[in-house]
Amino acid sequence: MPSERIKSFLELAKWLKSRQQTPTGYQPPAGPLSENGREQKPAAVGSPSLEAGPAKPSPSQSIDLVKRLWSNPVTQLVGSFLLVLFGASLAGSIVRGELSPWVWEELRNAKFAPSFANQVVGIVWYMAFYSMGFLVPFWATTFALFLGRLHTVGPMRMGASALDSVPGRAATTDVPPMPPSHRAGRRYLSLSTLVLFLLLLDPIVAFVRALPTAWNGWLLLLGLGAAAFLALAAYVMFREGL
Repeated sequence: MPSERIKSFLELAKWLKSRQQTPTGYQPPAGPLSENGREQKPAAVGSPSLEAGPAKPSPSQSIDLVKRLWSNPVTQLVGSFLLVLFGASLAGSIVRGELSPWVWEELRNAKFAPSFANQVVGIVWYMAFYSMGFLVPFWATTFALFLGRLHTVGPMRMGASALDSVPGRAATTDVPPMPPSHRAGRRYLSLSTLVLFLLLLDPIVAFVRALPTAWNGWLLLLGLGAAAFLALAAYVMFREGL
């Protein structure tokens, strides 16, 4: 209708008039200012913010954490004890003839490894058994070297009072750390024992199986170990008397 067209033209004229009255230099109100006087822009949707929480550790940080844990003597001792414990349980089954001393022979056994997960567990179990050839001499050598360093501290403790009486001198009664040469020798000795353990595994298992059961084989092994320890102690005492 003509009246409706007139109204629409009037509204369009009012809108154009309001646009002409708007200043040309008009800008929308600025957002909040930061401490340096700059305008703070709102964070985009999906962009990380400072309040999102701590950042996830990188792979290098995880590797450094594992290295620090493994360099801790307590962690090494606990991990070695668990490996020897699992390995000793498998060694009992091997000595009794229930399992083969070689992992590839048992992996072909459907009863031992019926699935892939069982095969992985079996491999880890056998690796713990093989690691006994390294860990047992490693910690035995560590204990023997510790006793040697502890023996050298004895005279220092006896003269502690005399040194404390001297101004500027103090007696050191702590056990000295293991020198790098001893660490390298301990590592090489353990590796050589591991190689011999793997090469002579079948004769070792046959020897343990042939132990006389009337004497209780484990008691015989303990007796041999005690005899070897007493012989070593006698050698140390004889060397001190020279």
